[in-house]
Amino acid sequence: VLFKDGAFQWKRLENLITLAKENVAKMNSNPALQTRN
Repeated sequence: VLFKDGAFQWKRLENLITLAKENVAKMNSNPALQTRN
């Protein structure tokens, strides 16, 4: 939940962004998941 008691949960959002970046890095470093142009 990003909103709690009327306050925006920045920490939660930062965690989601960090996880997303890590997932992208894993996909980029895995040749099997890379799409071939």
